[in-house]
Amino acid sequence: MDTQMAARGAGVASLGLGALMAAVPGPMSRLFGMGAYRRVVLFLGVRDLIIGVGLVGGRSPRLWLRARAVADASDAVMLAGGLYTGAFARGKAVLGIAVATGSSAFSFWLARRSA
Repeated sequence: MDTQMAARGAGVASLGLGALMAAVPGPMSRLFGMGAYRRVVLFLGVRDLIIGVGLVGGRSPRLWLRARAVADASDAVMLAGGLYTGAFARGKAVLGIAVATGSSAFSFWLARRSA
């Protein structure tokens, strides 16, 4: 696997999802089961845009992959907390935890392989 290409692919994914979350946080918060927390989704979108720009830019991919991994891990923790307190929709939060955990693990793995 070409790690540089995979890092850019992760960056494009971050840019796409970040743009959607920043542009339409209300519908995206409902999609993710976060209901009334649209400002949180807006923040997460801007964060993902910044990480995506860093990854697509190609400079220091290891640093940006680590940032993406930590961001996704924090998303999983946030969703777990919202699931525990009942603030987030159960089915969507469980799916989100799984996706965020997998994405975090992939980003950490890719960061270890990057130069």
